[in-house]
Amino acid sequence: MDCYQKGKGYYSHLDNKLHFGINDSRDESTVAGFKLNMTTFFHEYGHWLDHNALKTTNETFRDRLPNFLDNLKKDGLEYINNFFGLETNERIKSFSHNSSKEKELFRKFANNISRNADKNSSISDLFDGLTNHKIYDGYVHKTKGYWTRPQQIEKEAVAEMFEAIASGGERDATMEKYFPTAYSQFKDLIRSLL
Repeated sequence: MDCYQKGKGYYSHLDNKLHFGINDSRDESTVAGFKLNMTTFFHEYGHWLDHNALKTTNETFRDRLPNFLDNLKKDGLEYINNFFGLETNERIKSFSHNSSKEKELFRKFANNISRNADKNSSISDLFDGLTNHKIYDGYVHKTKGYWTRPQQIEKEAVAEMFEAIASGGERDATMEKYFPTAYSQFKDLIRSLL
């Protein structure tokens, strides 16, 4: 672990190390009640966990989460549809090929998330990935083509969910609120490994 890395934190599968600035000032860590940059540590450790927790079976952590992406999408769409109180015939059915009305709802939803941006950074990142930048409030991966890489949403979801469970408090409750099925699936796998 290189915990004195300057700049953005990251996990490298090439050297199997976490790289992040432990003393960097990060608002989401402060809001979560940490004096040090622990949310970045937990997030990058989540990426490490994904690659290393099941090394004896040559599986990634996410390989043990069947239908994980489908559960993330269903949870996200369910939350948005309920948030806007959409009737059955008005409900948004997918995150792709959206009408101008749906795109406007996505914009309003992103604005709502950004009101508590530091608490919702993980949620923002997942919605950015699920919608391929249609729900965007600032906490996102800006690299072009990032979300189109194979299993990229699942990889980030594992990291974001590990960050939420390790941080506890509001970050845990927020993940539970927006992605209940997928987060429960993640927690069940964590418990099965203990």
